[in-house]
Amino acid sequence: MQKIVDLERFFSKKIFKSRKHIEEYLEETLKTKKKFFKIRKTKGKFYLLRNLSEINVERRLLGKFVICTNDFTHSREQVLALYRSKDGIEKIFLSLKQELGDKRNKTKSEATMRGSIFVSFVALILTAHISQIMTSKDLFKTFSKAELFKTLNKLKVFQLANSKNLLSEISKKQKQIFSAFGISKFNQPSYNSTEF
Repeated sequence: MQKIVDLERFFSKKIFKSRKHIEEYLEETLKTKKKFFKIRKTKGKFYLLRNLSEINVERRLLGKFVICTNDFTHSREQVLALYRSKDGIEKIFLSLKQELGDKRNKTKSEATMRGSIFVSFVALILTAHISQIMTSKDLFKTFSKAELFKTLNKLKVFQLANSKNLLSEISKKQKQIFSAFGISKFNQPSYNSTEF
C-alpha cells in the first residue's frame, strides 16, 4: 500500500497531454503495477485513481506465516533473517546440481565418494566466488555464467618444440573477463611451462 501511495504522489506532480501519453508512461514505469490504477480525466487534467478490485485481489494473495523456534534469544527480525538465509543454501545446492552437473555419486568406495564431494565443494566455492566477482564488476550485463565459461573455454595453450607454452590469441571479450578478474598476465605473448 505504501508503494501505491508513493506512486500516487509521484504522478500527481506530473502533467500529461493525452490519455495515450499517460498509458505509455504507465506501461514503461509501472509495468506489473499499472493494474492497480485507473486513469481519470477531470477538468482537462489526468489523474490516477486506485483500482480497488485489483488491489483487493492482490491483498488476498498476501499471506502470513508462522515460524516456530526454540531459541528465544533472537528478535523477530533476526528469526526472519535466519529463515530467509536458508534460501542462499538452497541456491548453492541447486548450483551444485545444475551448473556443476553433480547429480548422484555412483561410487564403489567411501573414499571415492568423499573425494567426489570434496572436489564438488571446492568447485562450488570457486563458482560462488566467480558469481561474486561478476556481480561486483557488472559482468552479468554482458555474460551469463555459462557464457563466461564458454568464452574462456575457447582459449588454448600450445606447447612449442622448445618446451615453452604459448597461449592462443585472446579475444576482446576474454580480455574484458580477465580485466574484471584482475588477471594481467595475459598480456605476455608466451609463458614458460613452469609459469603456466
